[in-house]
Amino acid sequence: MVPFGFSRTPLIDEPSRDWLLDAFAWALRNADTEVFFQQTQLILPTPEFFPERSHSAAEMATHALNRVKRYAHMEQWPFQLVDPNQLQSAVTVEPILEGRLRNNIATGHVATKTSPAQHLPALPLTCISQQLNNPEALIGTFAQGVSYYLNTQIKELPPGGQDFLPQAIDLLATFLGFGVMLVNSAYTFKGGCGSCYNPLSNRNAALTETDTLYALAIFCELKGLPSSSAKPHLKKHLRSGFVRACKEIKKEGYADRLSH
Repeated sequence: MVPFGFSRTPLIDEPSRDWLLDAFAWALRNADTEVFFQQTQLILPTPEFFPERSHSAAEMATHALNRVKRYAHMEQWPFQLVDPNQLQSAVTVEPILEGRLRNNIATGHVATKTSPAQHLPALPLTCISQQLNNPEALIGTFAQGVSYYLNTQIKELPPGGQDFLPQAIDLLATFLGFGVMLVNSAYTFKGGCGSCYNPLSNRNAALTETDTLYALAIFCELKGLPSSSAKPHLKKHLRSGFVRACKEIKKEGYADRLSH
């Protein structure tokens, strides 16, 4: 008999869990394992990570994108911030990069002016003005954007193939360290009066809130981070589920399998 108040129901279903684990394995194979384990940080929505003060909407967006590029170790990629009206559709970029896709300062592989990424065409990114009032959605959107272009240079399709590319891009953004902002902006309460809710301020999430939370837990376990590293920065209703996910991943040894 299950004690009152407790449930043995997993946080996510088995197929979703298996896909997330397979997708992390795919990211480790293709998006610079060495950078992930030696350089990637858990990025938090704090002044420590985003210290700049902005005096205009354009300046805020530029500061946020520059920080995302830095923390993703993709500073030499030719990202270009453009007005939403100028972004007609997603840009298709042929895979031309070989070997290391991102910088790794610790091992001396620092991108220079001759970095292969410099041979990519201009890579437009944008945000909508409403997201400037929702910094976590803004950062999450830019993290998705750089992950979209990172994926264009990965020749191996993610688990599930082409149909799962949107979910894989969200997973890549979590892999790059932005899971806290992604899960916090995956869903916004739609209740209340119409003037209290602005759907345009939300990030366009492909992974569900719960799946993103589980992906964040996988990230923390792979990086050897305690749940307390991320928990205080999550929305309150997410914290208990995150701790559950971390305990399950540790108990079952999922992260150990991925890191060996």
